[in-house]
Amino acid sequence: MKYYIVALLNEDSSELINPIQKSVSKRLKANRNLPVPHITLSVIENPNIDKLNPVIEKVLSPYKKFKVEVDNDIFISDEHKTINVLLHERGYIKKIKTNFDDMLKLHGFNIREVKDTRLSLTLANLNYYQKDTRRKSLDTTPLSESMNLNNSTFKISGFEVWKVPHNKREIKIKRYDLKTF
Repeated sequence: MKYYIVALLNEDSSELINPIQKSVSKRLKANRNLPVPHITLSVIENPNIDKLNPVIEKVLSPYKKFKVEVDNDIFISDEHKTINVLLHERGYIKKIKTNFDDMLKLHGFNIREVKDTRLSLTLANLNYYQKDTRRKSLDTTPLSESMNLNNSTFKISGFEVWKVPHNKREIKIKRYDLKTF
């Protein structure tokens, strides 16, 4: 079973992104059940949760709440079947992702290599999207122009470990809050 380590936005940032998330989902005819806006950092296959918790806590222990900058570029990930907004690859988020990958490999966890190497903020799922339509190249430039997210910043408040959502109540395994100073 796949487990995901994701970064979550704080409440204020989530409220700012929700109208954009709804309009993008409606225009691209995505799944009506909108996910929580998140940044997927690592995908782990069949981990031992008891051994995973100390590793994640060790990686996140020196960090406090931080901000990420968002580009205005929307893209569709065929691998994850999601609609995403690209992030600037600098600052804490890139360092944390690198630390997660290194520490998880060091402790023997099976990390799935992702083709999309750029970090992105997930806005909507395309799980129920028609395959023929998804394969066509969708022109997302009008969406990018109407979003006006260029150089916007959103605050990351914590991290969670998720498993594949078979049941909505069982999606979240554990939450890790960041320090506040």
